[in-house]
Amino acid sequence: MITTATPTPTEAPNGTFQEATVEADEVNAASDRVTLPSIRAFGTDSFNGAATVDYPIGLPQGSGISVPGLSVNYSSSAIDDMFIGVETKWRNDASHSYQKQASQVGLGWGLSGFASISRDTQGTLNDPNDDTFILSLPSGSANLSKESDDGAYSVWRTVPNLKVKVERYARCKMHNYGDGSMNICRYSWTATMPDGTKYYFGSPTTQASWKRANDPDASYFAEGTGNDWFPLYETTNSYGTRAWLIYGSDFKGWHALTYKWSLYSIESVYANSEAKAFYSDRFAFGDYQGKKYVSAVYPAKITYGLHEAAFEYEPRSDKATHQGDRATPEQPIKSTDRLKKILVKSRNQVQNAYTFEYIYGYRASDHPDPNNPVGGKAIHSLLKKITVWDSDPAANASAKRLPSYTFSYGANCNGFSGGCPLTSFNSDSGTTQVQTPNDFFLREADNGLNGKTVFEYFTDGGGGNALSVQYCDPDKIDFEERTCKTDHRYNIQTHRVAARIDYDGMGNSFRTALNYSTNTPLAYVDGYGEVEYWFDGRNCCKASSSGSCRVGVPSGCKCPGDSYTGVTNHQWDCSGGTNCDWDSRSRTDCSQDYPREYVYRCTNPANSNRYICPGTNRNPNMTCISNCRLSYNSNPFKGYEFLGYPDVETVVYEKNSASDVAARSKSFFHQAIQTASCFKPSPLKGIAFKNQVYDADNPTKYSEEIQSYRVRFGPMFATETELADSELNSYCPNYNQNTKVSLVLPTESVAKSFMPSPTLCTKSTTDYNNLDGTRDAYANPHKTTNWGKVSCTNPSQDDTTDTPRYSYSDYTSANATRWILPLPKESWMGSSNPVNGYNHTRIFYDNQTYGNLGDRGQLTKTQTLIGGNVNSESTIAYNGTYPWQVFRTTDPYGRRTTTYYDGIYKIFPTQVTNDAGQTVSTTYDFNISATNHPNYGGNRGLPLAVRDANNAITHNVYDSWGRLIRTYLPGKNYTDAKPSSLTQYYYFNEDEQSPCDVSTNCLVGLGKLLNGTYTPKMLVGSATYYSEVGPAGVRPGNHSYYNGLGQLVQSRQVWIHEQWENLGIPVEGEGYRDLLTSATYNSLGQAEYSSSVYTAQPYNSYPKILMTLVIL
Repeated sequence: MITTATPTPTEAPNGTFQEATVEADEVNAASDRVTLPSIRAFGTDSFNGAATVDYPIGLPQGSGISVPGLSVNYSSSAIDDMFIGVETKWRNDASHSYQKQASQVGLGWGLSGFASISRDTQGTLNDPNDDTFILSLPSGSANLSKESDDGAYSVWRTVPNLKVKVERYARCKMHNYGDGSMNICRYSWTATMPDGTKYYFGSPTTQASWKRANDPDASYFAEGTGNDWFPLYETTNSYGTRAWLIYGSDFKGWHALTYKWSLYSIESVYANSEAKAFYSDRFAFGDYQGKKYVSAVYPAKITYGLHEAAFEYEPRSDKATHQGDRATPEQPIKSTDRLKKILVKSRNQVQNAYTFEYIYGYRASDHPDPNNPVGGKAIHSLLKKITVWDSDPAANASAKRLPSYTFSYGANCNGFSGGCPLTSFNSDSGTTQVQTPNDFFLREADNGLNGKTVFEYFTDGGGGNALSVQYCDPDKIDFEERTCKTDHRYNIQTHRVAARIDYDGMGNSFRTALNYSTNTPLAYVDGYGEVEYWFDGRNCCKASSSGSCRVGVPSGCKCPGDSYTGVTNHQWDCSGGTNCDWDSRSRTDCSQDYPREYVYRCTNPANSNRYICPGTNRNPNMTCISNCRLSYNSNPFKGYEFLGYPDVETVVYEKNSASDVAARSKSFFHQAIQTASCFKPSPLKGIAFKNQVYDADNPTKYSEEIQSYRVRFGPMFATETELADSELNSYCPNYNQNTKVSLVLPTESVAKSFMPSPTLCTKSTTDYNNLDGTRDAYANPHKTTNWGKVSCTNPSQDDTTDTPRYSYSDYTSANATRWILPLPKESWMGSSNPVNGYNHTRIFYDNQTYGNLGDRGQLTKTQTLIGGNVNSESTIAYNGTYPWQVFRTTDPYGRRTTTYYDGIYKIFPTQVTNDAGQTVSTTYDFNISATNHPNYGGNRGLPLAVRDANNAITHNVYDSWGRLIRTYLPGKNYTDAKPSSLTQYYYFNEDEQSPCDVSTNCLVGLGKLLNGTYTPKMLVGSATYYSEVGPAGVRPGNHSYYNGLGQLVQSRQVWIHEQWENLGIPVEGEGYRDLLTSATYNSLGQAEYSSSVYTAQPYNSYPKILMTLVIL
């Protein structure tokens, strides 16, 4: 389970403002309207043992379109993944340790919310025939499997099946060279989501004027009418959606091979120009063979409707990577800049700015000046701070900020700067581990209010942090006939979190430990990366590590094929070649020096002659080094996939304890399917099939839930193979995880209670076939059965002492043209015959007849039925021009409500009229005409004036974050000195802001130690006017104090009278007092103590803080 923050909207549907009821665990830690601190952004992924952070970037609501949410993410597993495939010896090499560059957001960090399609060349850049493609979406990634192809148009499905339709449009040009030719194709892609939303990758239209200055193919082909092609990037700058490398040869020419198609646009089902989003990337170019390739892709801008997210960058010093011991890699993909700022705008007005600050992590002796580092020696950008502002601080010196999130990688140690690295293996075998400049892992994350999480990583008895990984290839057997491997070749190692400790900022800690049953996680590889040396052609021998010889046929290399193949600079150009005939010489022994020159000699199938290198006509045995350099390496290392751990026990300890258990649970995960000679990643990888929750005081008492699955293999609309999870191992030889479409279906859940033996077992099942028993290609859940009690020894046997409960669902037909998949049309409970069921409803869409969909999939009518007859009906009508707007609703009593929306954003209701003709109208910050309103000219969609049916107006005033701070009920005006109610927020103290007052959300002493006692980190003060007597009036108020986790620790009711003086509330027998309640919390976030109301002298609690609250 991944425990990370999920953005929580604070706006009501259709953009109407709603003042959120805020609870600590519901707060989005980075939203512009958040009032309380949270550490929901900090978490762990228990399946792979990673420390995680998910910091969301708040984006405004679009008009008729939902853009994927942006977030900045951290995963400690990303550091290990980054080095996979690099020889382990380089991880701490004295001169060449810098092999891989951190992302544009720092080591272990990434920017999510984007989509792309990528090409995997399988290590053979010059052979596109074996290329595969991967679709990456904000929700995850999947391989693409081709379903059909006519050369110009092809349809692809995702693996696993995400029910996404992917279409590729090809435009190819024939390039002639010498006596040969090659087809050079460019593509655009369209991925249609199940709701009909379309994602376009690569600009979707060809252009007659497609040539660009840096296009490698511009010199080979003509442009103009009849010669249109997909341009690689835009005309006037370096922005585009296709990133490419250079492939080819001097003989064939050097050409562009696209390795990434970035998201160009998103189009909703409304097909309205305002219901689209557009994306653009900025390219950086590198040079290879006299041509330009894309060495870095920088997200540049997202625009949708009147909104925009713009990305700004700054130069980075950590860019001089090596490739092995080569100081000048071939076509390196690396960036010279890193993310500095994200500006979120509406109508070109900045709503929020997110700034990013970094430090460098490195070995101090390697880089005397980290801003001018030594090439080849590892140095990494480390993200240390994220700050959100109410405007661009570079353009507005008065910009306000929220408390910054900060990140630490440990205190400097052992000659390292920027943090204290973990240890790693730096050789292929053995147990020795050392700290390296490539192993700066996140140690601490703080939300700016001392609510923080500290990550502790696994450490073995010798002080090492890295774990060996058992990895297996498809047949499990390596060249030495060993089953699987557990060495550290190609940096196959991992680090995992052992515990996280959360702090509330008020002296309390809460420890959660992750205990795994094994210290050897599992992984899959397509190839082990072993080297075979072959001699003497067809009847050759293969040298083993023991020096013995084995007879076999070499594999993995394509020698020149039947067609003419050029030779340039002593290199065979093997692109498109076949496994051709090999030199048939006799040899009975293996040379101990492994003479590789014999390996590359191939015979021409046309005449059985050996190929001859240029200038060596007299010596046909001269070596010809092929571009197919794997001719002696028939099992390259590739296709690594981490499969995690089989189980994890999560132990939560009592507050401020590392021994007293508060809660204990355990999860068991799917990893692989396998037989004695077959090993593949399971299509259920990472899914928990069993969860146990224990009694913390008595582990023999626990509850258990077992989830069963079925998997459909094969195309959605053709014959499929459907297997239960228990049958998957036998399917291993037939399963190709890269091409075989698979759809996972949860089918059964069994819950058991052990007290300590099972005393109660229940079961529920889900059926995905149509109600008539036929197969549903879309695999919708049609029947759910809650069996109630079942036999604990045999859950398939129902316990007849209670009655099963059934619920049924039926679905519309799909709109195959728009790729809107079936939606629910009818549901009921009870009998299989809906006439005899209850809770019977029918749903209609797009004003179509029952069971059919139009082009949008919008709900337009709902019926409730009794005995098969319509009992009531409600309808929804949409605006014809802006069809995302709900224009009119009719309830089951026939009462109509009509809504009109603003003419700018077209999502905010401006007028709502009920069936009685009573109207409520709303004026917002972007359309108010009163220039003296404090929020005039804003673009946040804040409701400033609400006119009710009696023509009475309520005015609202907000702070620069869009938080409601003053309300003026009818009869008052926003210019009045005394509002009807007000709210103020404090989260800084005098060490953090100057001046320290309400204008900077600052309170002297806030959050500091007071007489040895921790004080709250945040104060929200509110008051309501009871009377206007005197300068201050008479106001009951409430002061709410929060810790660093956003938990309410004290609430104080006060009474402010006349001269801003807190007189207290009269209490019989005590005089004037403040009324207080307080609470403390346990490690599960539950209130362990909630006081009754008690009294105190006015401002007696936390006096240094409270004495300043007379400003209220």
